[in-house]
Amino acid sequence: MDTTLPLHPEPLAGAAVQRRALAAGVGVVLFLAAVKLALHLATTGLFGYGFFVDELYFLACSEHLSWGFVDMPPLFPAVTALIRITLGDSLLAVRLLPALSGAALVLMTGLMARDLGGRRFAQGIAALGVIVAPMWMLMHSIHTMNALDQIFWTAAAWVVIRIERDGWEKGWLLFGALCGLGMMNKHTMAFFGVAVVAGLILTPARRAFRSPWLWLGGLLAVLIYLPNLIWDVQHHFPHFEMLANIKANGRDTQLNPLQFMLTQAVVFNPLTLPLWVGGLIWLLTDKEGRRWRALGIAWLAVMAQMLLLDGRIYYPAPAYPMLFAAGGVAIEKWIGSRRFVKPVYTSVLALSGAVLAPIFAPMLPPETLLRYQKAIGMSQPRIENHKQGPLPQLMADRFGWPEMAQVVARVYHSLPRRIRSGPPSSARTTARPARSTTSARRSACRRRSAATSATSSGARGLTLVT
Repeated sequence: MDTTLPLHPEPLAGAAVQRRALAAGVGVVLFLAAVKLALHLATTGLFGYGFFVDELYFLACSEHLSWGFVDMPPLFPAVTALIRITLGDSLLAVRLLPALSGAALVLMTGLMARDLGGRRFAQGIAALGVIVAPMWMLMHSIHTMNALDQIFWTAAAWVVIRIERDGWEKGWLLFGALCGLGMMNKHTMAFFGVAVVAGLILTPARRAFRSPWLWLGGLLAVLIYLPNLIWDVQHHFPHFEMLANIKANGRDTQLNPLQFMLTQAVVFNPLTLPLWVGGLIWLLTDKEGRRWRALGIAWLAVMAQMLLLDGRIYYPAPAYPMLFAAGGVAIEKWIGSRRFVKPVYTSVLALSGAVLAPIFAPMLPPETLLRYQKAIGMSQPRIENHKQGPLPQLMADRFGWPEMAQVVARVYHSLPRRIRSGPPSSARTTARPARSTTSARRSACRRRSAATSATSSGARGLTLVT
């Protein structure tokens, strides 16, 4: 009988244990991603919460595709048009994309923790942090470009992790493609690109600038973004004018740096502070984490840009998943043999998410939501200064659009036939007859978007929807 033993049995056994731990971690992350998906699909359309106002605007834009719009690049309206063609424009069909994006973000965050060296607890706690963060509860409950924004930033950060871990220089091509597509979805992708460059310059990872693949990746990003850039040049960068008008009108709430950071702690769940602050510390100071210090500096650079440019509280959200992933690894390492801490922190984090979810996800009737907010002394933070009712803005703006559309349609039908059948006018383009509930909602949206575009485009007469 062959009794030959491996020369190094202990390392081989250790490697097998590590592989099993990593595989078990992936199973936990997949389960949590499924929970995230189920949460958003199950709460779609509950208690009368209908289309959010911006969703109606995106539906309208999807009928008028262009290489650019006053307030956004072309990718998201094109994706919305594809959804309408393939799945229809029901509330569930429209909400499927943000729900899937949320599940993907949970999955990607957990897998990033694995690639940073995290085992089952690190992967699971990083993924759980995404689920219990109020910011993402809101963001993944409505059809908005912000849901895709999280995916492009996080995927780009993940590529940076793999480039550094594996010496995968060709990965800069994928990084460039993600940045280019991200810019075609939302221009805030530029914040992350600038931040990563700063992180590379300020760390030994600056050696990447000697690689032709990094420069080719940058060129690829520019080429992908070029059609929208040309459109912006041709239309005199209307987005900048719109932002200037918004600031002059005082629409957005203004926060000083301390208020901004305190709000970040709230909207990402105060109990995740050990996760993302720990992740930042691990990336900047830990012997193992410093390998990816460029990402820690990138987060600091993103926040610096937010504070200097008065960014809205949700703009830096896509920069957090990489910190959650790093934080999972850090906490797993710091806990060490104190295993009792793992179930305690996991349970407390999950419980906090259950307490906060009714405020940030549409899972309570409006009257019950108001009572619940009062009972726990917390509500959604204000993001705009206009007069609001008792419901938080991001919940209240899911009501009233069918009724508004009926009024608009009634006015349209009351106009003389010669006006309705005459040359295009603001009345004709913004008060079309409503043939169904969904088209009625879009009619209301067209009136709103036309007014917004007229205000933001000034004398040049640019419009969002023609």
